[in-house]
Amino acid sequence: MNSLKLMGILISLMLLGGTVFGQGEIVIRADISGVGAYTHDGVKYISPNIPFSIDIYASCGVSQFSRNVWSSPFTINEEDGASKVYFGNPDEFPRNDFLSYWDNFYTSYTESWDSILPNMYCFVGIATFAGLPSETGEFRALSISLTVPDTIGTICIDSGGNENYVYGWLFEDPVPSFTKQCWTIRNNPNRSPIFDNCPSSIVGEAGQLMTYDVVALDWENDTVLYSIASGPGTIDSLTGRWTYSPECSDFGKSLALDIAATDRFHSLTGSEVEHCLSNLIIGNSAPEISRGCDTEVIAGDYPSHAYFAAGDPDSGDHLSWSITAVDPVPSGPYRIDSLGILTYQAQLPEDQGKIINFTARVTDCGGLFDECSVRFNVAEVVPFAFEIGKLEKVLQGHHAIVPVIKVKGSEELWAFHFRIAFDLVALSLSSATPGVIFESPGPYEWEYFSYTYNPAPRCLSCPPGAVSVVGYASSSLTPPPSRVEIPDGTILFSVDFNVTNDRIWECQTLPLRFFWDDCMDNAILMRRHSDTSGRFVESAISSRVFDQSREITNLYDSFPTFNGAPQFCLDDSVWGFSTIRYVDFIDGQIDIICADTIDSRGDINLNGISNEIADLITFANWFLQGMSAFTINREGQIAATDINADGIVLTIEDYTYLDRIIDGVIPPFPKQNSSSSGSLNLVLGDTSLTVYGKFDIPIGAIFLNLHAPNLGSYQIIPGDGIDLMGYNLADDSLRILVDDSIGTEEQKLLEIVFSGTAPQLSYSLAAGYLGEVINLDVVNDYPTGLDEGSALSLPRAFALYQNYPNPFNPATDIRFALPIRTDWELGIYSIVGQKVRAFSGSDGAGYKIVRWDGTDNSGRILPTGIYFYRLTAGDFTASKKMLLLK
Repeated sequence: MNSLKLMGILISLMLLGGTVFGQGEIVIRADISGVGAYTHDGVKYISPNIPFSIDIYASCGVSQFSRNVWSSPFTINEEDGASKVYFGNPDEFPRNDFLSYWDNFYTSYTESWDSILPNMYCFVGIATFAGLPSETGEFRALSISLTVPDTIGTICIDSGGNENYVYGWLFEDPVPSFTKQCWTIRNNPNRSPIFDNCPSSIVGEAGQLMTYDVVALDWENDTVLYSIASGPGTIDSLTGRWTYSPECSDFGKSLALDIAATDRFHSLTGSEVEHCLSNLIIGNSAPEISRGCDTEVIAGDYPSHAYFAAGDPDSGDHLSWSITAVDPVPSGPYRIDSLGILTYQAQLPEDQGKIINFTARVTDCGGLFDECSVRFNVAEVVPFAFEIGKLEKVLQGHHAIVPVIKVKGSEELWAFHFRIAFDLVALSLSSATPGVIFESPGPYEWEYFSYTYNPAPRCLSCPPGAVSVVGYASSSLTPPPSRVEIPDGTILFSVDFNVTNDRIWECQTLPLRFFWDDCMDNAILMRRHSDTSGRFVESAISSRVFDQSREITNLYDSFPTFNGAPQFCLDDSVWGFSTIRYVDFIDGQIDIICADTIDSRGDINLNGISNEIADLITFANWFLQGMSAFTINREGQIAATDINADGIVLTIEDYTYLDRIIDGVIPPFPKQNSSSSGSLNLVLGDTSLTVYGKFDIPIGAIFLNLHAPNLGSYQIIPGDGIDLMGYNLADDSLRILVDDSIGTEEQKLLEIVFSGTAPQLSYSLAAGYLGEVINLDVVNDYPTGLDEGSALSLPRAFALYQNYPNPFNPATDIRFALPIRTDWELGIYSIVGQKVRAFSGSDGAGYKIVRWDGTDNSGRILPTGIYFYRLTAGDFTASKKMLLLK
């Protein structure tokens, strides 16, 4: 029956035009795969109770015809104890790609298909025309899925029938060869993990972090360990997350990645380790030049710049710049740096009058590029340059008149608008005065000049002070050439500053800088001599900017800036005219003189001899008369009073130290820092004020300053053994200087007898015999029954006085007047406005002195700097500034 069926198939194929003649050689072999198949020490085994597949592979040799018929009878049997298998669905045994060769493919016969071994089956394929082509190479035709329940034995597959039937391969010669294959059943000691989602490729972008989460499954639920066998990136050994940031050299390329999955039973190099092989594809986009193209730069015998900017869609891409073409080739040097700044310096006269075209290229890591051109016009004319003057050895407390100069420029200058920034704390603007070009009658007779003071900043990064100066030659469109041909070196205008007398600024350099907060700032109107029409006016803005030491140009900065007009100003119509870069700006400065260059310590009368009696008398006169005592050179004389070299001028300690030098007690060297204390007790009678003193160490000098607006006639009577150096009444202040040695016992220092209103102590100073600092406590002792509000002690108005000494170290006295009984608060503030110390009280009418020792509310010593103090008493508020020096 079976033979008849097979013969019928052959006859049918012949009638359909197929052939079984001239067949090429075919080789068939078997192998196993799947979860239930594993390899140990190079040998394949079958795991019991785990599905696996017996795979049938075939390869066709050279043939004149394709194969139109396929017949493959196989017998699966057992050896050494195996007795049963469980088959999967036979309809799923043929592989889909193998089925595509046949018009009809089916199971022609099965025998003992009852899971009891042996079992036999036969698959047959029929193709009307095409069939199985020759030279296909090896391919997998069938995958027979099955499970073995036995734990011992061997499973084999062989060709053809069993003990009852024998079937051959349905092919003409050569008959396919097949070798019996057997596999031993054995429990796998441990199976390696297998990948569940291995990608064939991973696509990423240049500069973007690439990630992929690979998943491997382990049959025994062992912990899977991931590693990179080869290829780029890193992988989390537990989670399987792979990450990679493509390097510059990877852009636009394809890379191989091999990820291995192991468990604790399998090494990375073992034959049973599962590998996931993927191809990495790194995309790349070309860069694009965004600024600097098709522009013209005026060049000369100085470095001229073209500023390029480029972007790249790939955020991690690295860009490099190069010059690919120059036409014509100049004699002067040129280069382009890594930031895209092209620098060219013309060599004159060889390059004079030429227009040099440069082609710049920006290239990314992957070799993609963009390029464009810029023109350098080596003009036969000289661009403009303006400079703020530099003043040296400027005295504090004096005026500094700073010129603004036209340094160079061969073309006609029609108008200017300059903005200059300065330090508002150290300098105060007095005025801006026009230069010779504004004189009328005069050689130029410019028509308009004005300046505007900008005392308050418009923004957080703006300078604290600025002045804007505007000038133009004529309101008409065609001013006469005599007005606009300004010689080099001409002072256009001058700015007059008052220089602070605050000693913290001694030896400092105060910059004066051109400043931009608008495209109109630091711009000029000009006309070229080559314009024969006389009407082609251009607005010119900054080309380069220089501070006191170097070029600081940054044309891609934004407002506010000290580095020049930003690039977008070229798109604006400044003053309604086309705009070019044609002006260099050079900043200036004011150098404040150092005190030690204008004085010699101890030479207060500036006669060239230090530490003499005349110096002591001049110093004493300052205590009694104030600044009017210094008539030779105020700055030099003030600086010379720092006798003890502690950095603080005009102190009673300096006076005493000078007195001891003259006496020969101590040498003219800086004293050791030391301090002591003492007290003054003021006893007020009806017509007298008596001052008593008690000190911890011998005293060298005492200075008293008393407020005495209505003192009337008065007499000062010194105590026994007290040397009254002098006294002076001026501007409602009675100043008294007592010197020479004063002992430590409590004693009467002096008595003031008066006929009018009692004087009130404003402040007092004392210094030890060797110039030590004395911290004084002052006690006011009023007689019983004296009314606090009487005319003897009542101020007429609220007032806050300047602290003394100032500068100070370590303590200073702050005095204020209260005309009525009131609550008051005195706050000390740092330069940034933070309250660091507070004093408060409630007092009757009179004068109050608060001593501040330079500490904050927590007792911490504060650093050197400027501090402010503010008094609030009722509706009255006032504030002043002081300087703490360490």
